[in-house]
Amino acid sequence: MITPLRHVLSGGLRSLAAVAMLVLLSVAPLAAGGHVVEFDIPGSAGSTHEISAGPDGNLWITQQNNSRLVKVKVDGTMEIFPLPDGSGPHGLEFDAQGRMWISLEFANEIAQVGLDGKFVARHKVPLPNAGPHGLGIGPDGTVWWTGK
Repeated sequence: MITPLRHVLSGGLRSLAAVAMLVLLSVAPLAAGGHVVEFDIPGSAGSTHEISAGPDGNLWITQQNNSRLVKVKVDGTMEIFPLPDGSGPHGLEFDAQGRMWISLEFANEIAQVGLDGKFVARHKVPLPNAGPHGLGIGPDGTVWWTGK
């Protein structure tokens, strides 16, 4: 049995990047007889950015313009976690210990967030207006970010 590819879109907004991701990720499942299932995230278009599989078996998504995290469960239901207004979450990664890290581009911070959607720690970037954008975790556990 082929597991269907689940494609999550924000507020019905279809972007070229989302289409490209869908095409790249869906070639093997579709060629083998799979199918695509779409889920719209409730609310206004939120400038959906990163998606990452969490240690809890769910997908996690950042919505930059809506300043929120979205947890997509395997059955397609969603849980939305509001973040501070204007924080601009963008990058999202899990480290080897299963801890979630996000970049808050507009707040100029890197944050660790629990699976309950609450901040564990927030770290100001020491460069004014650096706008931490992309985020990655090195093999030694170092949190890396790119500025905008």
